[in-house]
Amino acid sequence: MPAQTTIETDEFAPGREWLREVAGKLQGEDGTPVEITVREFLAKFNSSRRGKNVVANIRRLLKEANVRTEPDFENFHFDSPVSMELIPPTSAKPANSDADTNLDLDDDSQAEATRRISSLDAASRKPRSVTPDADLMEATTIMAMNDYSQLPVMKNKKTVAGIVSWKSIGNGLLLVSNPEPRRVRDYMEPAIFVSASDPLLKAMSIMASTDCVLVRDRQNDITGIITSSDLSKEFNQLAAPFLLIEEIESYLRILLERSFNPPDVIQWTRNDSSPSQDNRRIQSIQDLSLGDYSRFLSDPENWQQLDLLVHQREFVKRLESVREIRNKVMHFRSDGTDEDVRALQDFARFFRDLKSIGAVR
Repeated sequence: MPAQTTIETDEFAPGREWLREVAGKLQGEDGTPVEITVREFLAKFNSSRRGKNVVANIRRLLKEANVRTEPDFENFHFDSPVSMELIPPTSAKPANSDADTNLDLDDDSQAEATRRISSLDAASRKPRSVTPDADLMEATTIMAMNDYSQLPVMKNKKTVAGIVSWKSIGNGLLLVSNPEPRRVRDYMEPAIFVSASDPLLKAMSIMASTDCVLVRDRQNDITGIITSSDLSKEFNQLAAPFLLIEEIESYLRILLERSFNPPDVIQWTRNDSSPSQDNRRIQSIQDLSLGDYSRFLSDPENWQQLDLLVHQREFVKRLESVREIRNKVMHFRSDGTDEDVRALQDFARFFRDLKSIGAVR
């Protein structure tokens, strides 16, 4: 498989110099890993988001400096820390081993394909906890004041005794014979664990049969607690942009079908000399991309025929913004999701308003 093509500009030069400094520190006497958040890490390369070209260039520079991030910076939560470490020497493969048949991908092209549990904000938000001997009222007070449904019961930062929840407390009150003193140990249930590096889909399958899971890091420390609510929020963030983009594209199709003869639109698009056409077979308006809509409606004659009392430049500008957001979400990049979703929501609402006054039928 060929290595991914990257385009480096001067904006990455500070990142290269910083990585050389990091490598020098790691090769020093103590070799202590350098810790930095993903947001701070990207800032070293004059970037605030993990676009395709940015990620490819950073991976190449990491390899050049013989340094890696642990966990991988691409899918770890934006404000969570990663460790900068030297890449350990690779061991030789045994002759005639199964490993010899695997694809040997260049590190430059190894983008992380699997979304990990570590990408969740909740997985990197250290939870409050109580000890097994804590008074039950302490646990219920913490839960009530923080709107928690569950609370880890821990002997120390690595040893978990269980989970106390409103459900386990309710069951315990029915079963515990001696009412005083009420200790947390009598009202907890077994805890279920996942690793921060596990696929997110694994957490989903486990959550089908439990209310929460505790997240462990490489050092076996508890770094977070994931609930069904956390997973719902995460997948809403992933799904919302796709649904809004689909709605916007539907309104665009309605606008063009209302004002133009579809064969004329198709012919205009086929005659368009834009290099982004890539020899696509456009046989109906449904085959048009957001880029096609943008170029078509940028044409003054087409816009005039659209007969829409809206400022053309502002409309096309927003349409271009939607196209860029679509390209990003197609790669499941979640950086800046809230801002992007608001932009999509505003444009979809704009079309709904046009429909409500009869401008779009």
